[in-house]
Amino acid sequence: MRVVALIPAYNEAGKVGLTVAALREAALADQIIVIDDKSTDSTAEEAAAAGADVIRLTKNVGKGGAVNRGLKAAGDYDVVLLIDADVTATATEAGKLLAPVQKGETDMAVAILSRREGTGGFGLALGLARRLIRRRGGLDVTAPLSGQRALTKTAVAAATPLATDYGLETAMTIDVLRAGLRVTEVPAAFTHSYTYRDMAGFRHRGRQFLDILKVMFRWPRGKNYAGQMIPTSVGVVFGGVAAVAGLLWLFTGALGQSPTGRFVTALFLLTISLCGLGWADDVYGGQQAKGFRGHLRELRRGRITTGLIKAGGAGVAAIIAVWYVTGEPLNLGTIVNGVIIALAVNAFNLLDLRPGRSLKWFMLVIIFLAALSTGAWVWQLPGVWLMLFTALVLFPFDLRGKLMLGDAGSNVLGGVVGLLAVICLTTGPKITVGIIFLLVNIVSERWSFSRIIAAVGPLRWLDDLGRPHAK
Repeated sequence: MRVVALIPAYNEAGKVGLTVAALREAALADQIIVIDDKSTDSTAEEAAAAGADVIRLTKNVGKGGAVNRGLKAAGDYDVVLLIDADVTATATEAGKLLAPVQKGETDMAVAILSRREGTGGFGLALGLARRLIRRRGGLDVTAPLSGQRALTKTAVAAATPLATDYGLETAMTIDVLRAGLRVTEVPAAFTHSYTYRDMAGFRHRGRQFLDILKVMFRWPRGKNYAGQMIPTSVGVVFGGVAAVAGLLWLFTGALGQSPTGRFVTALFLLTISLCGLGWADDVYGGQQAKGFRGHLRELRRGRITTGLIKAGGAGVAAIIAVWYVTGEPLNLGTIVNGVIIALAVNAFNLLDLRPGRSLKWFMLVIIFLAALSTGAWVWQLPGVWLMLFTALVLFPFDLRGKLMLGDAGSNVLGGVVGLLAVICLTTGPKITVGIIFLLVNIVSERWSFSRIIAAVGPLRWLDDLGRPHAK
């Protein structure tokens, strides 16, 4: 296995040379690359003299940014070894990290370092990193901030592009775990430069805390049906567009008590609500419950899943939207219309399993609704066209598998379709549409839509239309 060691370094003269020399003497890496993050001392010269390949950056890009540059220069490899520049002679401990990775026992090995008495802060950054990894990755870790790591090529692919600052290790661990890969912590006797409870230490840890906090807002990434790691939950764009447009139109008086104003207000509030619920499920949801029955089974076990919260929240948001648009008291008709919207939301959620599938059906259903609609005024509203335009912008990227809308996007597609259906259709067509959505939800509890589509020629043709074939 070809091992490449990456050593990001900033003003580490006097240490980086010893670190490189220790790795070379122990023959732990086939190539050692030091990324000099625009140091103002002799870091680069010292690393080169010790035998490392040196990349000199002309701009300080932070630890994660430096590692990203190193990965681009690494060429082909099987394992990447990340080592801090200040571990000096204890770099030989990296062998303990490489062993389980090279044996195929784990995808990422992380060093657990012993803590020196009187060093470190009050555990705020460490605690935040642990909570984020536990919530988003589902694993309790001891050393979330450890910079000494060995990763397989697959794990590197899952984590790149890396976070460019001190959130590097936290984001890396989350991405690797969410890709379904294994993470193992290994005790190792590395030593490094310590920070103390002084002003310099507090400044460093304060910046570290803020960088880790930014990981909360890092764009989620997930594995698609082809096993590729791509940005997911990109459907949050719908919520952002609705929020910005809603505020602008609120100030211009476009949102109000007129029928058109009430409809656009309900459309935007429904979009933002469904988008937020879907994003929460994308980011924090687990895979332990499948389908409505799966969520109910978890509830009987005393666990409330994010999927169940999303379903309940979508139903409430749908009923409120219908009630606001019609201006009528809450009655059985309002609840039925809300249920139709909620069923549409879940139906489009079920479709979002292949590139472009949910958006194709969204466009087809929109055309169908426009043809049967008795409320032509709705189709003239800029709010409706804004949502359709956003869908069209995202469509080519979704179709080529460059991103996933996630629940944040598919929720919105279903919500828009459902709201248009209950407002624009007469009773007969509306009931028909509602029954169709109900049947879709029932069928999904037993059979896979992907298998059904693959078995029916016309559906398979439509599903494959425009989608690049896997190489």
